[in-house]
Amino acid sequence: MSLASIQLKNFRSYSDASFTFHEGVNVITGPNASGKTNLLEAILLLCSGKTYRSTDVNDLINKDKPWARVDGVFGESQRTIKLTDDGKKKFIIDDKEIIRMQPKHNIPTVLFEPSQLQLLTYSPDMRRSLLDDVLSQINPEFVMVKKKYTQALRQRNSLLKTNNIGLIQSQIFAWNIRLSELASQYVQHRLEIIERINKTLSEDYSEIAGSQHNVYIQYSSAIDLDTYASAILHSLDTSLDKDIARGFTGTGPHRDDIIISINNKPLKAGASR
Repeated sequence: MSLASIQLKNFRSYSDASFTFHEGVNVITGPNASGKTNLLEAILLLCSGKTYRSTDVNDLINKDKPWARVDGVFGESQRTIKLTDDGKKKFIIDDKEIIRMQPKHNIPTVLFEPSQLQLLTYSPDMRRSLLDDVLSQINPEFVMVKKKYTQALRQRNSLLKTNNIGLIQSQIFAWNIRLSELASQYVQHRLEIIERINKTLSEDYSEIAGSQHNVYIQYSSAIDLDTYASAILHSLDTSLDKDIARGFTGTGPHRDDIIISINNKPLKAGASR
């Protein structure tokens, strides 16, 4: 499904603007501060219901305006996103209003922006986020698992911060069980998508590079991947004192990493940008 046209009203730097697109490659050009990035952000908002630059709806609304609106046409489908200065979003897809964008409403998109040049050399959080973003667009089940895991992790961390040893000891085992179950499902989804990517990654990369290379993605975790559920439960139990001292859970999918290698050498160690 490709975007045929888009209209922006009071969105970022735009008061009222319309754009049409052709099938295939479209190139957006213009001087600095002319709104190129704002247009791309509006497209991402239409496709996924979210942006990559701000979580505050008010940041998306043109200065001193009470509302903003983005309309898009995708083939025979139409969708509208309305933003108001009270921080609310309203989604309308083919004349049907929905409270929030569900995975089934997402139009798969790939965003590559300048900061992603740091993907291989900076924080593991960037690599985890990229992998999870891909999964979120193709696997609705993963979206629910991640949501439940994040909620359970937040609850466990909140308990750790109470500094009430009696309360922690009476409740922590239940949260350890819940977290380990969800962590195992979380990691399994990640491992499955990595396996799918690895099947064609070397071939795809070699075609782009113009020469043969072996490219491979490896999932890196402090927890044994073969027995993840039981291993992380054991780790949560034995690391409780450390977790209480630091006030957060130090092991789990939220701490794992992804290592990308080319010709058996980690890209992080020496690949050019």
